[in-house]
Amino acid sequence: QGKNGLHLIKNDSHGILTLSGDTLLPFDYLNIGSFSSGLAPVAQGNVYFYIDTTGTRMFDEEFDYEPFVFNFANFDDTEVKYFRKGKFGLIDTAGTRLFPAIFDDIGKYGQHLTPVKKGDSWGYVNADVRLKIKYQFDLAREFVDSIAFVRKNGLWGAIDLSGEMVLEPQYTNVEHLVSGKLLVSCNSGKGVVSSSFEEVLECVYDEISVFEKRYLHVSIESETAVFDLSNKEFLYSEPDFQSQRAHRLNLLRNDEE
Repeated sequence: QGKNGLHLIKNDSHGILTLSGDTLLPFDYLNIGSFSSGLAPVAQGNVYFYIDTTGTRMFDEEFDYEPFVFNFANFDDTEVKYFRKGKFGLIDTAGTRLFPAIFDDIGKYGQHLTPVKKGDSWGYVNADVRLKIKYQFDLAREFVDSIAFVRKNGLWGAIDLSGEMVLEPQYTNVEHLVSGKLLVSCNSGKGVVSSSFEEVLECVYDEISVFEKRYLHVSIESETAVFDLSNKEFLYSEPDFQSQRAHRLNLLRNDEE
């Protein structure tokens, strides 16, 4: 059930009834996806296309249907990738083809550059589908504030819009934590670096989470503490936290030596 009606299955066919029981979509579809940006993918035979919330078919484009395609067929704001002849392309909510179906995968569409995959490697293309950063990464994420996280040889680093490596691959994972701060993971634990890649907290913690945008709740084993991001200091820690932290830091320094 959703705000657009009831998605039901009858004799292996999918349909949608309004909340008052009227037929919005008849039961002659192979599959029906969920609505996003006012559109939903529906499969009929070996193709899928898009309908609006009234059940009206939108634009003439049809795409090749396989059960897995509905894992990515919902619009992300104004774009969605589509599947045709074993490759991926990109369209917008008006049905305009942004990228032809020539890629093995496509990441989140970007204003400047978009991550795309060919073969086993990822690179970046611009809005004209011109390759701007060559295929060289194991994985690649979208640009945020002119920085993108990329994985190379199993480790994550970061590049700028020119493709220059501004953070050498060294982490097992990296993600945005809070404004101006990144959560990083390595073999020794989790840590925090600034958006300019200066260390804020060493990679020695088991868990790190944000509350009230400026404080971090961190833990080592069963011991916890609160860290103030603004003043870069611990406000509170449980009795054995600092000794656990010191032990982890010694192990980390020994590993680096």
